[in-house]
Amino acid sequence: MKWFGFLVLAACSGGDSDSDDSGSSAIETIGWDIDVLDALEQPVSGATVCTDAGCETSSASGAIHLELPIGESSLTIEGDGLVSTLMGLTIVDTPPSPDRLIALTEAFADLLFSDVGTVDWSKSHIVGQVIGAEGSVPSMDPAGGEGPFYIDENQLGIDGDLTGVGPGRGYAILNIDATGDVEISHTGLGSNCANSEWSQAGSSSERTKVELRAGFTSTTEVVCP
Repeated sequence: MKWFGFLVLAACSGGDSDSDDSGSSAIETIGWDIDVLDALEQPVSGATVCTDAGCETSSASGAIHLELPIGESSLTIEGDGLVSTLMGLTIVDTPPSPDRLIALTEAFADLLFSDVGTVDWSKSHIVGQVIGAEGSVPSMDPAGGEGPFYIDENQLGIDGDLTGVGPGRGYAILNIDATGDVEISHTGLGSNCANSEWSQAGSSSERTKVELRAGFTSTTEVVCP
């Protein structure tokens, strides 16, 4: 389970495109029926998930139906006791591959980052992963915040002996004062690496564009086949 990308890669539930031709300002969307779970894969009720097409709230069982805009947009997860999360998203003609979203609770996040000092959740943060690459080191431009810190293979804490990302491991840059757009670059990645569909508009294989918002943790995901 790669919770640190706030996604569980599983079979997609599928969905059909919906469009409204009543006006040129209508947003073309595609439906996505999923479950919102915590890091222990327990249902999260009352999570508010917003896209550019609107907001929905998860049920007692964690179920939620979303309308995802076709093209480039963003998705946020918020709720009582949850780490507010911001993801970039690019949809072409099918829903994303996971059939669930992982909502990081504040209690779990405080445990995860207990070895790095105080995390000020009112600031901006980045949590990311590089799938299929070993030893890559992320850096942020312009520089800021604390880290990168590397999440251990059990995804239960920070391993101070690690010097890069790897299989089953993510990274975090915490307590960033800045807001707005920054870029993340990674050392040692091949030309076959690319940002996943969970990437902000303007990202490239060399640099990942990330939007920072105060009080939100932004996510990134690079895939190397």
